[in-house]
Amino acid sequence: MFSRRKLGVLRVVVILAAASTACRMSPQEKAASHVRKAEELIGKKDFSRAVLELRNAVVAMPKDPELHYRLGAAYLDANNYGGAVLEFRTAIQLNPNHQKAQLKLAELMTATRNQPMLREAQQKLEGVLKENPGDVEAMDTLARSELLLGDPKEAARTLDEVLQKAPANLRSSVALAQIKLKQKDYAAAEEVMKRAVAASPKSADAALAFGQLYILAGRFDQAEPQIRRALQLEPKNPRALMSIASLQIAGKRLQEAEQSYQILSSLPDNKYKPAHAIFLYQIGQRDRAVKEFEKLVHDNPEDRQIRDKLIKAYVAMGQASQARVALAAALKSNPKDVDALLQLSELDIRSGDTAGAEAKLTNFLHLVPDSAQAHLALSRVYAAQGLARSERQELEKAVQLDRRLVAARVSLAKNMRESHQLALALETIDATPEPYKRVVAVLIERNWILLALQKFEPLKQGIAEGLGPGRLPEFVLQDGVCKMLEKDYPGARADAEELIARNPEDIAAARLLVQTYIGEKAGGKGVDRLRLLADSRPKSAALKHLLGEYYLAGGNRLAARQAFDAALAATPGYLPAMMSIAEMEIQAQRLEAARAQLEDALRTNKNYVPALLLSARVEKQLGNYTVAVARYRSVLNIDGSNLEALNNLAYTIVQDDLDGALKLAQNAAALAPNDANVMDTLGLVYYRKGLYTTAIPLLKSAFDREPTPRHRFHLGLVYLKGGEAALGRQNVELALQQDPTLKTSERLWF
Repeated sequence: MFSRRKLGVLRVVVILAAASTACRMSPQEKAASHVRKAEELIGKKDFSRAVLELRNAVVAMPKDPELHYRLGAAYLDANNYGGAVLEFRTAIQLNPNHQKAQLKLAELMTATRNQPMLREAQQKLEGVLKENPGDVEAMDTLARSELLLGDPKEAARTLDEVLQKAPANLRSSVALAQIKLKQKDYAAAEEVMKRAVAASPKSADAALAFGQLYILAGRFDQAEPQIRRALQLEPKNPRALMSIASLQIAGKRLQEAEQSYQILSSLPDNKYKPAHAIFLYQIGQRDRAVKEFEKLVHDNPEDRQIRDKLIKAYVAMGQASQARVALAAALKSNPKDVDALLQLSELDIRSGDTAGAEAKLTNFLHLVPDSAQAHLALSRVYAAQGLARSERQELEKAVQLDRRLVAARVSLAKNMRESHQLALALETIDATPEPYKRVVAVLIERNWILLALQKFEPLKQGIAEGLGPGRLPEFVLQDGVCKMLEKDYPGARADAEELIARNPEDIAAARLLVQTYIGEKAGGKGVDRLRLLADSRPKSAALKHLLGEYYLAGGNRLAARQAFDAALAATPGYLPAMMSIAEMEIQAQRLEAARAQLEDALRTNKNYVPALLLSARVEKQLGNYTVAVARYRSVLNIDGSNLEALNNLAYTIVQDDLDGALKLAQNAAALAPNDANVMDTLGLVYYRKGLYTTAIPLLKSAFDREPTPRHRFHLGLVYLKGGEAALGRQNVELALQQDPTLKTSERLWF
């Protein structure tokens, strides 16, 4: 027997021998060894470890284009599209004739709408086909690029050629059938799919694709036999189960649909487990749905997506306390469960406790500063407080930390769009990493940006692409807005009515509906339709508030006030209604009533910036400058870059704190150098300091941008002080002719 000491020596000898053998391996042998291990891992679908092995192979043989191609393919399997593109490009640089790398790179390029990239992909594919004219995969990808470049006829010709060579190529058949369907050639589309099914009679995917084509064409009675055939061939095909269930729901065969969803929920893939509970919730059996969600969460405690659905169901049913209990339990189990923390902070925001949400998230970020999700959640807190700049800073951090966090990128682009930085918004949304460009939220936001830029051709293409068979509400709304702008009022109204039929409390759809009547110069009909809609939803504060806005716009102040009061009765503390009532009181010069309304609003949410700003305005009109100053300072404590607070506070304190006013006005000017009111305030500060030559260019620019009597009056006064008496008198007299009240209202200028 070996002693323990001898065994230790033997182990060292074996290790040294193995190391020696490895050192003697050539680079080719090392690379081959790593490739063999990678192939085994790929067979087991362990793509992340396969990538590591192939990276080691590339280190051993960095100039081998085939290894770079293999690594790119592994990245593709692991959904790392950026890594795949880099490796395919490297393979092509090392071997410009590497056909497989050219093809894969072209396929990735055709996944984008970027026109230059599509043309580059087309060139690569044409190069591949020049070397190998019969390459079906290359031809199929070329057809896709032709279609995306706006040449459906050439795409159809290419697809026909593909199908002559490979009749069983289902992807090409589906693409060709969809082209025919868009051309309203239903018979040709049907014939394409009949040939596809005949070429692959045992393919469940082919039968399903045929059924889905019939659904797209609205021929549900012909769709169902094809989908049932797919289920006969593959009884647990999830896409077929979802398709048959949707047809059963459309036919009001709810018992059959429930059975389909039960089968779907029994599949081993976790993503289908909540399907039956979701169905129950959607058909109004919410208590059953919640019980099923609760059981799923109990059985799958680590599945955050299922828990997310339970929390959303709790919230929708007004059971926020149960949601808090579930989330508190999750955080007790794992204090770094960012999803639970985010949902808990969202509950705080819903309840008006934005300070509580902010505190939770700030504390969390001290523990985990690189959490993109937490920065995203904090941005939502700032959005709820109306702090657009702070919201944007958090969104930028979130995107920097995780480029793939689509929700942050979409919100950032929206923030930029709402700040009228449209080119930057489009650049931001188009920088979405390749695999996520097709995410619905990205497509929707991109369309809104294109609409704001008035780029109607790509907008229409984006809407058509997004509508699809499901006609998602956002795309239907965008379609309606687009039609509205083209003065197709009946078409826009049809879209609005479709959305309202689905969700009677869809405020954007209700607004669009009224606008279609206004476009036809029949605004009264639109308001009447909105009133009926609001009456049908007595608990909808938002609909009643919208009705009030239209009454107010039409001059019916009594009806407007009644609608705003009804909104508050439906949802006590509903801030938009409280703000609208306060505005009405200000317009009627009932400032004490406006003050009382704003105090109520601030009791609902003490950090609500719009209420603080409007309250400051009211207090100034009442002569309570100390309170107004305190309100503006409260806003700046919440958002130090709030332009209105900076500018108005500077204007308010100019008599008492000239240096403080100068600093505030300069900060405002740094944020908005071309804003006429900001220039006017800074001009006032310099005027009060006796710096007339510095004040005059600012006040002249303010007047040039907004030639109001008030701005003319200010400019005239500074000309008088600056030694240009004739010019000063001319401007002051003309301003007073236009608005005699300036003598008393502009006391700070005397």
